[in-house]
Parts: sequence; C-alpha cells; structure tokens
Amino acid sequence: MMITKRIKDALRALYYTTRAAALVGLSPFVSWRSPRFDPDQIKKILVIRLDRLGDLALTLPLLAALKQRWPSAELTVLCRDAVAPLLQAQPEVDRAIVVRRTKGRSARLLRRDERAWMLRQLRADQFDLVIDPFSGEELDSAWIAWQTGARHRLGFSLRGRGLFFTRSVAPNPAHSFLEQQQALAAAIGVELRVERPRLVVTADERTAAAGRLRDSGLDPARPIIGIHPGGYYPTQRWPLGRFLALAKRLVEEDHHQVVFFGTRAEERLIAHIGMPVGVKMAVCFGLELREFIALLSVCRLMVCNNSGPLHVATALGLPTVSTIGPTDPVRWWPVGDGHEVVRKPLWCSPCQEGECPLGTQECLMTISVEEMLVAVRAQAAGLDKASVAIPVGASNGEMRTAMGGSGGAEHLPPNTMHTDIRRDS
Repeated sequence: MMITKRIKDALRALYYTTRAAALVGLSPFVSWRSPRFDPDQIKKILVIRLDRLGDLALTLPLLAALKQRWPSAELTVLCRDAVAPLLQAQPEVDRAIVVRRTKGRSARLLRRDERAWMLRQLRADQFDLVIDPFSGEELDSAWIAWQTGARHRLGFSLRGRGLFFTRSVAPNPAHSFLEQQQALAAAIGVELRVERPRLVVTADERTAAAGRLRDSGLDPARPIIGIHPGGYYPTQRWPLGRFLALAKRLVEEDHHQVVFFGTRAEERLIAHIGMPVGVKMAVCFGLELREFIALLSVCRLMVCNNSGPLHVATALGLPTVSTIGPTDPVRWWPVGDGHEVVRKPLWCSPCQEGECPLGTQECLMTISVEEMLVAVRAQAAGLDKASVAIPVGASNGEMRTAMGGSGGAEHLPPNTMHTDIRRDS
C-alpha cells in the first residue's frame, strides 16, 4: 500500500507542478495587475469559505478583524449550507450566501448551471474586496474570486493560484491555520491576532440547551463533559468502542456527568456495540448544528478527535482533550490554552491521508483508553473552580432564507440559497 501511495503522490505532484507552470506561463498575457489599494474605498467585502466546519470556525478571527477594520462595510460570507448556521449569531457577519452541496458531488463542486447562476449573482453584488483564505491546491474558490470581478482579490498563491488574485501571499507550511490567515490579512493592512476564535451563542439557545440536558437527567449547574467521537475521514476517528469505554470509566469511577454527541450512523454503531451496562449519560444524535453548538456551550470540557467539533469547542472557550492521528499538528493544533492533545509521533505521521496507507491506522489505534483517561482527569481536575466565558447574544438570531419569487436574490436555482443573517436590535 505504501508503494501505491508513493505512486499517487508522485502523480499528484506532477499534475500540480505542470498546472502551476501553465498558470505562471499565462501571467504575462493577463490584463489585470495589482491596483492601488485604497482602504477608504472598501464598502462591500466577500469572504469565500467553501470547505468544512473547522475551517469556518477558525476563520472567525479573520471575519472579526475585517469588521473591526471596516465597521461600516457589508461583510458577506460564501459558504456551504451544512456550516452556515455557525455564523447565525456572529455580529461581524452581515450576510451569508449559502451553497447547498449536491448529493454525490464534492464539497466544492457545483453543476454548471448552478455555478453560472451563482457567479452572476456575485458579480451583480459588485464587491470591492474578495478574500479567499483557502490555502490548499484546488482552484475552485480562486476561480470564483476571479469571476466576481472585484477590483481587489486576495488569496494564497500555491501551485499557480495567485494568477486569479490581484494580491497573493505564499502559504508557509510552518505556520498554523491562524498564522497563515494573519499573513493574508497583513497583505491589506489588517491586524489579526493569533488567538482563539470567538463563537457567539444566544441566551435563548443556552437556556433551551440547559433545559434539554436537565430533561436528560443531567444537572447543568454541575460540570458536564461532552464527548464527540466523529471525524470527517476514517483515519481521524479513534475507535467508537474506546470512546464508550472512556465514558463508562468517567461516569462509574469519577462520577462525572457525560453527554455523548454523534451522528445517526454512530447511533446505529452504538446500538450494535451496546452501551456500557449501567452507565447513565445523555446521548444526543442527529442534532442540527446550532443545537449541537448550544448544548456544547453548556458543557465544561470537550473530548473528541481532531475534527470540526474540536475547533467549535475552542471557539466556545472550552478546554479540550483530543486525539490527533494523520493530521498535520502544526496546522490543526487546537488554538489557545487549556488543551490536551494525545498523539503518537510515528515515523509515518502525519500522512494527512483519509485512509491509512499501511492499513493499520496505528497512529490512533495505539492510543489507549487509559492514556485518554489520564488526560481527561488532568483537565477535569479544575472544572469545579474554573469558569468558561462564552460570548452570549441577547436573543436568538433570525435567519431569513429567500426561496422562490422573481428577480434579484429571490430567484434561486434549485441547489442554492441566498441567506441574510439578521439579529434583533
């Protein structure tokens, strides 16, 4: 399997090298050059974030920094429907343009008619500044940024992507996710501090979440430990049975309150494995994103893999205990203080693969329940004394979604939503 991986890596490298050379070769023939950047002319800003939950959560500091620099500008985010509710109560976001993922297609891929409609709408909005903070090799978001026709377009220049921007920054692989965005923001004179994101939860949401946990037999006045066993790729997931064994010991031996989060698929797996006998804990499956965020905000500690929910927890200011396997620790280490990461620095890690090239998943399989228990106990020791400062909004944000009608934002193709995020004054 390692030979297959090396062949795939070599072919991928050849493709990206050829593509970069072709794009760089086009640069003398393109008509655009970097125009003079006048901050006073920035009235409408678009940030493109078409990837997953953790990416958007870690982009919150950039959004806040942009709004602080241009408080009167309209700040719009282009994102997927699965993650858009994360922005619902964020005061810095004025509007979200939401793209629904087509079943069976990649997260960034739209049908041709959908893409054409979206690009027409983006051009009609006449943005002054478009930022693409994606630092990978794919061209999709860079192409969208170019197609908006914005006078100023900012993004990373990896593998020829810089051709689509009027200003570009070379990503530094030694930088974390936030450090890379800091460098991007600095290119237009915006100060971005490398500190944890701040995710806002409304008072109504927290009240409802506390009531739900109370109905499940937990006492929100006492510390609650949240456990989320999920991960986007199989290689990110510590075994579900070990999470259950960890929960059993936390409840039986340490008398902690535990709430177990998961998807419907994990609910079926747990039904197959069987809950630990005699263990009483709240189990929440198939939640909407805002429900999950609200319930997590009532917890005092999060235990999970290195995936989107980890970065949501850090954005809520929660201490965490997490595993990390094939993921790049420099880029994806949880932001801020108060985090314990259990990792095995093997020779093959980080491979950053969705499936283990060796077929063993040793980087996670060698993490024992005992090791995780030690880390959780160290974090839980101060829960009774520590307090978590979670930003709380005054009331529920109202998300208005325009569907149907004619003209402007009301005329939507079947796979795209145009969403305005508004808050009560």
